Amino acid sequence: YTLSNFGYIPYGEILIGQIKVPNKELLCDIEGESIINNRDPNTRIILLVKRGTCKFTEKVINAQNLGADLVIIYDDQAGNTPSVIMKNDGHGHLAEIPSLFISNDDGVNLKSTNKTCPNYPVVKLKFDIDQADVSNVILWLDANNR
Repeated sequence: YTLSNFGYIPYGEILIGQIKVPNKELLCDIEGESIINNRDPNTRIILLVKRGTCKFTEKVINAQNLGADLVIIYDDQAGNTPSVIMKNDGHGHLAEIPSLFISNDDGVNLKSTNKTCPNYPVVKLKFDIDQADVSNVILWLDANNR
């Protein structure tokens, strides 16, 4: 997976929520979209959106406007997903929710699970902060070295 370069990334937190797939799977237009109507205020909603047609930031902002708490965008092409950078196109400052990118295979699996599970699948996302080992280096210099 790849985290976006815009929006809020809740490092050190855990997000548990229900995955929902919008009627318009690309989420480039939210007119008439009602996927999050009548939501339980105690349940976080994670929208699963397909890549393509419009920019990543537009998809995330549209999901945010629908009331989503997180967006998972999956690749629109099957096979090995290259490293995708979800970059800010200048509108990323409007995004206040986290978003991430996953492979087509993972997205299709989540989508099919969503169709067969009447209560929607619940997922747990943990935003860990990777800690690197720090190497201390001490350099000794002699005043005679030039």
